[in-house]
Amino acid sequence: MTIKGKVGHKGEIFIAEDLREKLGIDPSWMAYQFLVDDHLEIYCLPPEHGKSLAGSAAEYIKKNIAPGKEWDEAREVAWKQRTEEKMGLREREY
Repeated sequence: MTIKGKVGHKGEIFIAEDLREKLGIDPSWMAYQFLVDDHLEIYCLPPEHGKSLAGSAAEYIKKNIAPGKEWDEAREVAWKQRTEEKMGLREREY
């Protein structure tokens, strides 16, 4: 879809209403501008959400670990497993 528009006196570029609606762009979104060869590319991204992610992984947690020595040991095991995965010495476990 191509829509022609003008650049404002202060360099403003206005996104056509139908394009904003199709992409779901709201006034709070960020517009990232990139110079690519001889043209400008603009990517609009929504702001970060303000919702809490607390508890979102609860269904995937298999064991509760208390802070302290037990936690430190579990962290070391996890780091060792991930390092082995990255090095190709172990299959990733889900």
